[in-house]
Formats: sequence, C-alpha cells, structure tokens
Amino acid sequence: MAGSVPSWKVVSQHGGRGGKNRGKEHVEGFFNTTELKELGWTDKMIRELLPEPVLAKNPYNASIPIKRWKRADVEAATRTTAYAEAKERAAKRKESARKAAETRGRKTTELAEKLSEWIHVKKRPLATVLRSGYQSYVSQARLREASRSVDYWVIDRYENIPEDVLKRWAVNYVRHYLTRYDSALDRIQGKTGKEKAYFEIKRATLKKIAETYPELSGECDRQIERMYPGETEGGL
Repeated sequence: MAGSVPSWKVVSQHGGRGGKNRGKEHVEGFFNTTELKELGWTDKMIRELLPEPVLAKNPYNASIPIKRWKRADVEAATRTTAYAEAKERAAKRKESARKAAETRGRKTTELAEKLSEWIHVKKRPLATVLRSGYQSYVSQARLREASRSVDYWVIDRYENIPEDVLKRWAVNYVRHYLTRYDSALDRIQGKTGKEKAYFEIKRATLKKIAETYPELSGECDRQIERMYPGETEGGL
C-alpha cells in the first residue's frame, strides 16, 4: 500500500542476490537496475516513477553505462499512490502471465498424450532391424565426418559389434524410421512445456517399441531409465 517502505537494508549492503558482478556494480546509497528489478520494479515503473538515473562507467561493457538511482529518490517513490497502483498492476500482469503459461503447458501435455497414442511401430524381422540400425549409425557417422567421436566398433564388421550396442542402434533406428516419433516432436516445437512433452512422447514410443520387439525391451528399459532415473517399469 502507499506509504509503506520496503526494507532494503540487506540488498543495500550486499548488492542483491547475484554474484561478483552485481556486488561490484553496487554503490552505497544507490540502486542499480538489477537491484530495483529484484525488488519488484518493472522497466515501466522505473521509467515513469523515478527521476533520470546517474550514469556510471560499466567495467564489463564500456558501451552500456550503469544506471543508478539515489536511494532517497527510490524510497520517496515507494510512498506514492502511483507506485502502489503500478505495483498492483504489475502483480496482476505477472499472475495473468503465469496462469496463461500454465494453460499453454497443460494444452501441450494433452497434445503430447494424443500424439503418443497416435504413434505406431512398424514390425520388421529382428535381424533386419539390427542390421538396419547398424547401417544407419555408420551412415550418419560418415555424414558427420567425425570419426574421432564415433564408437570404435563402427569401424568393425557388423558381425563383431557387441550385441548391446547393436540393440541400442536398433532401438534408435526404429524410433526414428519405423514410427511417427519425429513427426510428433515437430508438432510440439515452440510450445510452452515442450520439454515435458518431449519426454512423454519418447517414453511412450520406447514402450511401444518394447511391446513390438520384446528382444529390445531391455534396451528400451535402459533408455527410459536414463530419462527418469529410478522410474523404470520392470520389463516394460
């Protein structure tokens, strides 16, 4: 409310919550932009409710001076009705933005669930899938032309590749080439909550691969465990 003055003594003494840079920028008796924003000031509030700042040389970027406002001016501004009203409006905008983000995130999660149901795994002979996974990995490695970063087995013959490696490559091959996994990911790009949706889609895809190819269920289980440590469903 108007007339109440926030306690900023800790901020004033320590230069805010940040690290070394913020501490070096702080000057006793003044607030810089970062410190004001930590206290809830928005750019519009700073622009409309405070006088012109005192400019100081920025030791980290000479082209952008540090702006500082006198503590007395800031405290005087907080006693005004205009400040109280502006702070209330800012709080409402922040809450509205939070609720909107939650709604968008929920819709993205719902979309991910629908896309997960939409994913179908094509069935091929296991021997074909294992060899295709190997060939796909080798092909991608050659395209990258980064042999130093490729598993050493890639230079060996198919028959000499360890079984667990063949299964890993096979699961990745199935996920990308025998399902609509990549198309599903395209549908969530740029959406709020896409990170959570990505894991949901990948988990669902791996479960379906395990159901279609029981011999690869152990590798699917391993990949899910890497996504969600301790949350693997036994045997898938």
